[in-house]
Amino acid sequence: MIKFIEPNDEKIDRAGGKITFEGKIEYGVYKDMHPIPKNLAIEVFNDIKYPIENIKANVILAPFGLMFYDNGWSGTRYEGRAYKSHIIYGARKEVPTKDSIGSLIIHELGHNIMYDYYDCTYETHQDYIQEFKDIRGISNWDNWSTNWYKRPAEIWAEDFRYLFGTEYMTDETFDTMYKDIGVPSDKVKQFFLKIADALYEKHKDEIEDNSNIIIEDEPEPIIIKDNNVNKEPEAVKDNMIYMYLARYAHLDDIKVSVGDVCQADIMWHGTGVSPATEIGIQGNTGLSTGTHLHIDVVKVPYDPNFRYKKYTQADIYAGNPPADKTELYYFLDETLFKDDYIITTHFNSQDYYEEFGRRHPAADIVSLGNKTIYWNRSTRGRVVHTGYDNAYGKNVVIAYLDVDFDSYEGQEPIFNEPEKEIRMDSDNDLSRTWLNSVGNWMYNMSNKSDVKSTWGQTSDFDRKVRYIEMHPNNLGIVTAKATTDEIGYAGINATFFGITKEGWYYPTSILKLKDAIIQGNANHLPYPQGTFCYYQDGTFGIEQIKSVNDLSKPVWYAIGGIEYVRDSMVTYNATAEGFIGIYSDVHRRTTHVSIGLTKEGKILLTRHWDSTRAECAVHMKEMGCIYAIGLDGGGSAQYITPDEKRASTRKVANHLVATDLKI
Repeated sequence: MIKFIEPNDEKIDRAGGKITFEGKIEYGVYKDMHPIPKNLAIEVFNDIKYPIENIKANVILAPFGLMFYDNGWSGTRYEGRAYKSHIIYGARKEVPTKDSIGSLIIHELGHNIMYDYYDCTYETHQDYIQEFKDIRGISNWDNWSTNWYKRPAEIWAEDFRYLFGTEYMTDETFDTMYKDIGVPSDKVKQFFLKIADALYEKHKDEIEDNSNIIIEDEPEPIIIKDNNVNKEPEAVKDNMIYMYLARYAHLDDIKVSVGDVCQADIMWHGTGVSPATEIGIQGNTGLSTGTHLHIDVVKVPYDPNFRYKKYTQADIYAGNPPADKTELYYFLDETLFKDDYIITTHFNSQDYYEEFGRRHPAADIVSLGNKTIYWNRSTRGRVVHTGYDNAYGKNVVIAYLDVDFDSYEGQEPIFNEPEKEIRMDSDNDLSRTWLNSVGNWMYNMSNKSDVKSTWGQTSDFDRKVRYIEMHPNNLGIVTAKATTDEIGYAGINATFFGITKEGWYYPTSILKLKDAIIQGNANHLPYPQGTFCYYQDGTFGIEQIKSVNDLSKPVWYAIGGIEYVRDSMVTYNATAEGFIGIYSDVHRRTTHVSIGLTKEGKILLTRHWDSTRAECAVHMKEMGCIYAIGLDGGGSAQYITPDEKRASTRKVANHLVATDLKI
């Protein structure tokens, strides 16, 4: 909630060159200065990429410049423990433009957020910045009370400006007076987004829809960038065409494909009905605690060459793209399921926030009868994405315009074509071979392929990735306490593992080999685990499951790890599978190994040197994988080929090998 206060003549002593506000006096020189116009300040707020509705501040547009700042000034004041934070914007010597005032406005807003979040002042609390300092990785600071440009508070404000400013401000060089600490990282961005939720909690009793900007003495609020509640949508405005993306999540089944056109029930001259498009079946996949439909709607500028790009709930929090409450509720009627339903969680429900500690820019709905979900808007939609996400489970995203696809000049948007399904001959079986070298079994397909396996080192990624590529029917899975070098075949180590007191080695990740359950549960229950599957019908996939009992269909093998890629998109999530706290070291920069399936239908076993898990996920996607998971790494990482051994002395519980590449 930003309240603009325009000082009137009673508060300004023009002759004395001073202004009084709430008993405080600011001195300055008014002549030869251009005051910052209110409309430009509001335009700057409109462009801020941050949940501004959670912020509470008074903004004073002071029409003067301080005596000791010849070119203009801006500042922020925080007055005591009672919340009285002000952003005071002064004047500039040159005629102000949105670009020229944007950086200083957003910098000062960053200060305001800092004071509000920590509820403290410079004088009374000097350790408030410690959390921020830890993320920034800076321990040796000069005395911040004397060295202005190394003060944590100034770094904070400049980080906020750089991360959440307009496109102009984001592209602007990170201010040279802070250059020693470098450009802020994504961790800093996530830190600020966490603060947005904390501020919402602090001000929730005062926050009302459509009350972000209030001009003093004006009865109607002026709404600027509201990330979650917009006015009645206008698809064509100011010669700009907008489009909307509706996401249906946690589905049990998907009934549409990318590129499909969706329509509602259409009556043909009273003689019959062209039925509405079936989108999917209400379900309980992903991070869901019960059967329901999660639906959210965001607004984006129309692009005739539009291609879907994944967006998360954190992106919606940040307003990129912004949620649209009005459009969302247009979907919520009896035509959605063609049956009765209840809304279990409303848009930005306070109960949801109190339970989970975050906002909910969406609606959760439960059908009381029919579980099929239908397209129910008068304008047609186009399916732009179908797939699986750790958070949203099976989900569908449909793009639509508030005007019909054919009612304006221009081409229909271009959408990504669906991936061609990879399917092997299902007339096969999983058998096993005894390996005397390690005294245990190798599981492999009975009908192997004549396609010879290859190996090498990619020239991409600074030559950090080595690989073995093979036909899926030539993959062997060895369950033996051994080093990979001892197996006698080219390959890598496999799942995470543990050791009993008696010295038995066992996988801690899901591992099912046809009917043999080597490990039935995910690594970190109750969290699910990304599991790479070769199904008995000849297809492949990744499932997020807690137990092998949750597998959707029979498998030749199911191998648990950390999900990297699904449907050719990076889906790696560092926290979704329970590798957190004392287990979070698995994400560190070290040597990792992975398994994936490429678009050409080949299994890819890879070794990634000096890489993080996030980088490994990108490697696998860029190497053409449709599906990929990460396996055990660090000191367990092993990679053996006929002409190269990147070995380890550490014995592990299981291995993945190319059965046609003996060492």
